[in-house]
Amino acid sequence: MRMTENVKYPQDEEKNEYRYIDFAWLDEIAMGLTAGAKKHPGETWRQIPAREHVARAIRHLSMHQTGDASEPHLINASMRCMMAFATATGRAMMIEHPEKDVPQVVITAEEMAMLTGGTEAEDEQKANLIEKVCAVCGKTFMAPPGARKYCSAECQKVPKRANSRRKAAEWKKPQPEKEASRTKTEMSARAAEEARRKEAMAHLGELTREAHEAGMSYGQYMAKKRMEKGVPEHG
Repeated sequence: MRMTENVKYPQDEEKNEYRYIDFAWLDEIAMGLTAGAKKHPGETWRQIPAREHVARAIRHLSMHQTGDASEPHLINASMRCMMAFATATGRAMMIEHPEKDVPQVVITAEEMAMLTGGTEAEDEQKANLIEKVCAVCGKTFMAPPGARKYCSAECQKVPKRANSRRKAAEWKKPQPEKEASRTKTEMSARAAEEARRKEAMAHLGELTREAHEAGMSYGQYMAKKRMEKGVPEHG
């Protein structure tokens, strides 16, 4: 009895063996494309240059490598690669506008290598990633060199929320400089009022002394002074 792996089938000699395709992955691609067609009627992706699809695919792969789970990045990258391949080879425009000439789409060797799974482009992409430690959760992740400090969008929100709370607290907290300035102004006003009071008391004491020396009461003395100045008596 022959083993199953030794059985030869007619399609074994074909160049496009579909049994090697993971159909669960293919189903995810189909669902993603269907959802995209509903969101963007008319399959507008066919009008987007291949290099833009490639850039978007690389972005999704990079985010997948960093551990981001906000989107199905592998499926999104796969769809973008399909779109880039269709656009780069001219099939996208042929399907959309079969009566028109197929335009020449410019695509770099690096982009084509990425589309076709070239190891050189893949190795270069991996070589540009370095290991980092998330400043919030402490998780290690791979990312290109640069200012990125957080492993995910969720961790990136943490310092922003903390900064907002800090600013709100600073706003509510009394400002030392303003408080000191207000205290200084109030003290100056009290000092001026005290000085005026002391000056008035000193003047009153002087008038009382003069009245006593003239042998008059304070009221008689003040009436005499008003008459001397030509100020009429009230009453």
